[in-house]
Amino acid sequence: MTTIEQLIEDIYELRELMKRQEAGLLVPYLRANQGVIMGFLRLAYKEHTREERLALQLKNSRLDSSGISDGFFETATSAIDDFDALEIGLVEITDDDLHMLIRGLRFAQYFGTDSISGSLSMSPVKQAR
Repeated sequence: MTTIEQLIEDIYELRELMKRQEAGLLVPYLRANQGVIMGFLRLAYKEHTREERLALQLKNSRLDSSGISDGFFETATSAIDDFDALEIGLVEITDDDLHMLIRGLRFAQYFGTDSISGSLSMSPVKQAR
């Protein structure tokens, strides 16, 4: 499994943990892996154009059209923008925040991620095994 595949699987698992009110790992996981996550999102939104994302989305039904615009970068990164505010309870990460993060990561996944280095830590999927 590639790093981005593991990342997406982990975020799906974190969404499930949130639904069961067991999200204690959520913020620590996102903080620990912020650099890798941002690398993938920069690949999709800073190194590729809207037109390239549109062409990719037209070929891949798993990609949501809402993730095509350049502005979606900010939407996708909203879950990992301000950990200080998260930790003191000023803001919360919602299921929708994680869903938007996955949408952005899917574009990076289809662009190819060989240029992104780093490994994930605190995987809830690996911990469950």
